[in-house]
Amino acid sequence: MPYSLLVLGLRYHLLLLGTLYKLPPMRALQISTKLKITYWKNVDKNSCSRSEDLNVNISYNVFSNVICDCSYNSSTICHITNILLKGLKLTGELPDEFANLPYLQEIDFSVNYLNGSFPKIWKTLPLVTLSLLGNNIKGLIPKEIAEIVTLENLILSDNQLEGYLPPELGKLTRLKRLLLSGNNFTRTLPATFANLKNLTDFRIDGTNISGQIPDFIGNWTKINRLDMQGTSMAGPIPSTIFHLKNLTELRVSDLVGPNMPFPDLRDMSNMVQLVLRNCLINGSIPPNIGEMMPGLKNLYLTNNSLTGQVPSWITNTKQNFDLSYNNFTGSSQDSCQDSNLNKISSYSTEEDQSIAWCLKKGLPCFTNSKYYSLFINCGGPELII
Repeated sequence: MPYSLLVLGLRYHLLLLGTLYKLPPMRALQISTKLKITYWKNVDKNSCSRSEDLNVNISYNVFSNVICDCSYNSSTICHITNILLKGLKLTGELPDEFANLPYLQEIDFSVNYLNGSFPKIWKTLPLVTLSLLGNNIKGLIPKEIAEIVTLENLILSDNQLEGYLPPELGKLTRLKRLLLSGNNFTRTLPATFANLKNLTDFRIDGTNISGQIPDFIGNWTKINRLDMQGTSMAGPIPSTIFHLKNLTELRVSDLVGPNMPFPDLRDMSNMVQLVLRNCLINGSIPPNIGEMMPGLKNLYLTNNSLTGQVPSWITNTKQNFDLSYNNFTGSSQDSCQDSNLNKISSYSTEEDQSIAWCLKKGLPCFTNSKYYSLFINCGGPELII
C-alpha cells in the first residue's frame, strides 16, 4: 500500500512527505546525524499511529512531540505537521532536509544546543510557527525566510545571530510574535517593519540595534508587549507609543540621546508592567497615573532625572515599584526597610532630616564611615573576606 509517512529518527528512518517511498538510507542517516536525537524508538512507516515511537514527555518543558495528519487518501497516508523537540539538549545542526516536508506548519526546537546557520532552503515550508529559542544558531537571518508568508510566530531569541535585520522581513505581514532578544544584531530597525501591523509581541532586548526608536511602532495598534531593554537605541520614546491602548507590558531602557518629559500615560489603562529605566526622563510624575492604570503591578522608573514630590498613589502602593536613582524633592517619611517601594538614592536633597539616609542622593552616611569597601560574592562558594 502506498504511504508517505515522514519520521525523524536518530539511527534509522526519515519519512519524506509528498512521496510514496522511504528515503534512501544515506539521506536518513544525514538528518539523523544532524539532529542527534536518542529518544525515538522503533521508528518505521507506522509510527504516526504509535505515539510512543516519537512522543516522549520527560517534564513540563522537556519533551518530544511529533503530530501527524493522517486524513489523506482515505486515511491511508500521513503527513507530519508539527515537530516539537524542547529542552532535550540536542547538539546537532538544523537540517536542510526539512525543506522536503511540504505540510510542516510548526518547528519548535526551544532550549537546546543546536548550532550552525539558519537554512535558507526552509523558505519553501508552509510554517506558521518557527521557534529556535535558546540555542547556538549563528550567522545572519537569511532574507529568504521572508518567503515563508504563512509565518505568524518567529521566535529566535537567545542565539548567536548577528548582522542587520533583513528589510525583507517586513513582507511577513501575518506575523504576530517577532522575538529577537539576546542576539548580536546591529544597525537600525528596517523601515519596512512599519508593515508588521498584526504584531502583538515584539522583543529586541539585549541586542546592538541602534538609531532612533521609530515612529512607526505607534501604528502597531494590536501590540500588547513591547520590549526594548539594553539596546543601543536613541530616545526620546515616540509619544505615539504611549497611545497604544492594547499595551499591557512596555519595557524600554538605556537610551542615548536627548532628555524627554514624563510621558502622557492616559491611554494606557491596560498596563500591567511598565519599565522606563535609564530613559533620560525628567520632570515630575503626574499624581493621577494610579487612576489611569488601575491594573499596574510593576513600575520601574529607575535612573532617570525625575523631580518633585513622589505621588501618594506610589508611596501607598502594595505593588512592586522602583523609583531608585532620581532627583525627587520634598519630604518623605519612608524608611529604609520599605518592602513594597524601592527608592534608594532617589532624593536630591541631603539637608531635610525627614528623609532617610538611604533615600538621599549618593547614600550619605549619617556617621563617620567605619567600613569603606564592599565585596559581593556572586555564585561562588561561601568566603570570609
